Amino acid sequence: MAARSLWGRFRASFHNRIAPMQNFMAEPPEAAKPLLQAQGNIAEALERIVSNRPHQAFVDAALHALKPQAAPAVTHNVLDLIGENSQLHADLLQAHEAHQAGRLPGLPTGIPALDELLRGLRPGLTLVGAVPGAGKTALALNVAIQTARDGGRVLFLTADESPERLALKAVCIAGGLKISNFADGWRHPGELLATLESRPWLANIEFVGGHRLNFDALASKAEGAALVVADYVQALAVIAGGTLEMRHAVDALATQLRDIATRCRVPVLALSSLNRAGYEEPTLAALRESGGLEFTADVVALLNCANPGDDVRELRLRVEKNRFGKAFVDVELGFEPAFLAFRERPAFSPPPMRQVFSNRK
Repeated sequence: MAARSLWGRFRASFHNRIAPMQNFMAEPPEAAKPLLQAQGNIAEALERIVSNRPHQAFVDAALHALKPQAAPAVTHNVLDLIGENSQLHADLLQAHEAHQAGRLPGLPTGIPALDELLRGLRPGLTLVGAVPGAGKTALALNVAIQTARDGGRVLFLTADESPERLALKAVCIAGGLKISNFADGWRHPGELLATLESRPWLANIEFVGGHRLNFDALASKAEGAALVVADYVQALAVIAGGTLEMRHAVDALATQLRDIATRCRVPVLALSSLNRAGYEEPTLAALRESGGLEFTADVVALLNCANPGDDVRELRLRVEKNRFGKAFVDVELGFEPAFLAFRERPAFSPPPMRQVFSNRK
């Protein structure tokens, strides 16, 4: 009886340690499958041992092996971290050389006022929050197009719109074309092919969608990318989080995106929806489903629209958090949804807009 009681403790302990891994994703990552298989093999073997020849010492040893072992502390001295052979020294040298050459140390967004404030997107997690329809996906597409035009490869993760729809939007943005003209059949799709031929750099944007996301595989794809976009955090968390409670799934996803940014040394631009408290005046507290987002991100910017529904909208992008520099600064933007086009507000009043887009089809 004592051995069977010990076996019950062992089985409960083993299940409690393995179950979270099983529940995190509908399809466990490849690295976890051998461990999950081992769970079944060990359980079967111990059942035979306990029923045929109870062995308390064996069960005690198994329970001891399941106790969490403290990982050895990893320490670095200052010379290791910032010395001439360190990664940080190389990064700072690259930033200095960029400044000397009149370039940004980070990745240009294509919005001069935002680039001046952030000095470009740096390796790390940048979060843009907005209510539905405010233009956050359009903003991310414009940044992706700027990166692709400059020769960088973009990995665009989507759990909101289909890759095909996003590709149509990207081509129309790049060519200054009105999306509804093609969606409604007014224009021939051959015009899109002509835009692609004249802008071959659009092939630098790779859209990744679907109902299953393997983040180990995504990290491999992100190697060598200039930018990773995640659209949007809450929808992606539903796919990646499996049976986890929503707020825990969002926190876990934010951590995974930050890990990709750190491991691949790439800027990750993640989009987030806001709860209803953020519909009037967005704040960090309005980030939906998770307070952990604001802590995990290096930069948090909130997008707000003063006149939703107008042909030309007045937007304010407020940088609420910035680990690289100034925060609590507004960037005033104009947005024309028909063309998904952004401009800084002073150059985006209605009369200039009619001139800017007068040659568009």
